[in-house]
Amino acid sequence: MAANDSGVDTSNDSNDGVSASIMITPPPIMPPTPTSSPNTHEWPTINPNAFHSEEHFALPTLPPLPLNSSSQSSDFMSSIIHPSTLPSSSHNFKMRPRTCIKSRLRFSYNNIFAESAGRKLRYAACTNNIELLTKVLESGAIPNAADEYKRSPLHLAACRGYIQIVQQLLKFGANPNVVDSLGNTPLHLAVISASSNNFNVVVRVLLQGGASVHMYDRSGKSPLELAEAKLRLLRTRYENPTPETSKILEDMCMLTALILRYMAKQQRELEDLSNLEKRLQNLSTRDDQEQVVSQTADELLASIESLSLNK
Repeated sequence: MAANDSGVDTSNDSNDGVSASIMITPPPIMPPTPTSSPNTHEWPTINPNAFHSEEHFALPTLPPLPLNSSSQSSDFMSSIIHPSTLPSSSHNFKMRPRTCIKSRLRFSYNNIFAESAGRKLRYAACTNNIELLTKVLESGAIPNAADEYKRSPLHLAACRGYIQIVQQLLKFGANPNVVDSLGNTPLHLAVISASSNNFNVVVRVLLQGGASVHMYDRSGKSPLELAEAKLRLLRTRYENPTPETSKILEDMCMLTALILRYMAKQQRELEDLSNLEKRLQNLSTRDDQEQVVSQTADELLASIESLSLNK
């Protein structure tokens, strides 16, 4: 019996051609899953050699923390808290005794008190406040307390012509020859600032209190040289003096003459002492010269009594 032909091509030629042109990609390979069940609490073994660097996976060297309250807890804490990790040994901390702190506080308080007293003293000298000045001096303040420019209260009072302030400071032991940062003594500033008869009195008080006329500032000028330069300047400025300018010239002439007289007096007394020393060096102690030695001793005592270098 012959097969029936339905007229439909049932061959696989077309299907084979399509399947030959399509590439079938295999499924991706999944990483291996743990072989153990979750109830066993075990993980697969990891090979450390499979990693390129081991320093990123460094494990801490501390022992595991014990979960029970046994003797292992104390061993664990002692392994963590080691004397080498304490601050006292690693940072060299030192405990200071309480007495050291007290002494530092006392020293700071004394410095603050001294600075405050010195500031009050300079303020009183600048403002001609004799009551405040006396009170601060009687409380134990240092009369030579200077500021950042090494100007003492005597400097500040002398350059302003405050007679009572200068006298009180000298009475409490202020140094009349103290110098500031420019090498000026109170006598230098009094001469430079002289503008009235008050400065003449201040100069006289300073000289009587022991101020030296042989002190030089950083420019190499003595008080006499400053007085001379100022007198020449005033004389040039006031060629035709008026009654007011005439009084200024008169006061400056008196001040210059006062310093010159003290300088000459000191020089003369120094020469007299030098002559007495030479006479003593030429004398011998023989019996026939006892009278000469006694006479020289009397002259020396008389010269000492008449000395007024610091008076």
